[in-house]
Amino acid sequence: MKKYKDCGLILLCSILIGAGIDLFYRNLLIVPTGILGLANLLDIKYGINMALVLLVFNSLSLLLGAIFMPFKDYKKYMITAFTIPVSILIFTNISSVINLSSADIFLKSIFGAGIIGYGIKTIYKCGGDATGLDILGEIVFGKRLRDTKLLSYAIDILVVCISYLTCGLELAMHTAIGAIIIEYLSRVGMLNSSDTKVFYIITKKEEEVKNYIMGDLNSGLTIFDVVGGYSKNKSKVLMSAIKTKDYYKLREGVKNIDPEAFITITDTYEVINAELNTKEQ
Repeated sequence: MKKYKDCGLILLCSILIGAGIDLFYRNLLIVPTGILGLANLLDIKYGINMALVLLVFNSLSLLLGAIFMPFKDYKKYMITAFTIPVSILIFTNISSVINLSSADIFLKSIFGAGIIGYGIKTIYKCGGDATGLDILGEIVFGKRLRDTKLLSYAIDILVVCISYLTCGLELAMHTAIGAIIIEYLSRVGMLNSSDTKVFYIITKKEEEVKNYIMGDLNSGLTIFDVVGGYSKNKSKVLMSAIKTKDYYKLREGVKNIDPEAFITITDTYEVINAELNTKEQ
């Protein structure tokens, strides 16, 4: 049931992102973040339909994912890869129904970024991913989250620079503000400011939880032998460092497997040699 609920939320948020882009960005010559921004710039500069650009890019990204990644790793992109471009296409004329021409452009850029950022945040929370850029990041950098983030930030800077050359300084500044808000909401806004979470889990269903972490989430773990300070009972602690966006997926997954599991979750601001975490220690 939860899987269908998550898929429904991802679908709704994809529609929300498409409507937000059409309402707050396309007709104002302000561009959103990342690949969405590059596609919008091509629409502004050369008249190439933004939805078509995204659909082609996401399709190629999914093809690369099918070649270089296990299905379980890239299937989370499959809903948004098509629903976001289709939503943008459907809501192309939404500004003729909802007229925001009298609203301040600064407020439009903030509200637009807030809606898109919230949509992306919720998609991550439900275990999905928003754009094909995430696929490319995982293919090139794998578990190296810092490098994946640098790629995303580099695209954002490129979008702002092109926006400045194309639309001028004022609109480039609005683009930068929107990019910061979207990045904050989508990456760290929902869970403080760390990029990684570390789970410590004590469960009676150790094998099932271990298989879920290593199989479904493709994450590594370390197992500790511990002794209760008061009870003196011996048990094992499963430790796993995961990306912040997978926080809810791991938490709810463990709770579904063992509702009585003891779970402690901490913020971690950097993981060094993260590839070592892909193997059971």
